Amino acid sequence: MLVFLLTNQARQRLPDISYDIEGELKQAEWTFVRFSAPWCAFSQIAEPEWRKLYTHYGKNVRFVEVNCNSIGQECRDTWDVKGYPAFKLYKNGKFNALFRPTYPRKLDIFTEWLNRQLIVKEE
Repeated sequence: MLVFLLTNQARQRLPDISYDIEGELKQAEWTFVRFSAPWCAFSQIAEPEWRKLYTHYGKNVRFVEVNCNSIGQECRDTWDVKGYPAFKLYKNGKFNALFRPTYPRKLDIFTEWLNRQLIVKEE
């Protein structure tokens, strides 16, 4: 039963906040954003690990997506996205940290980084 619930949660579509990024970032203390484009192979490769991370932290950190295809230049000009996928952590609506993963983008790499951010920033 637990396996089913975790699998089902991992399959759920994460909220796409492209329509109101600034407003949506204020909805939770911690928000982890994946800026991506549907056509980007690197975004597609990172997707399974990103969803596993959501399954692990989903109650303490809000996980959301921004489809840079739908907002065009705003991704680069307003949100300083230089490539896809870009992973950014926000606290109370303010930029907190940029995750620059190494390859391959595996769950343990995401987890180690996010744990450090949450612990360091909470103190």
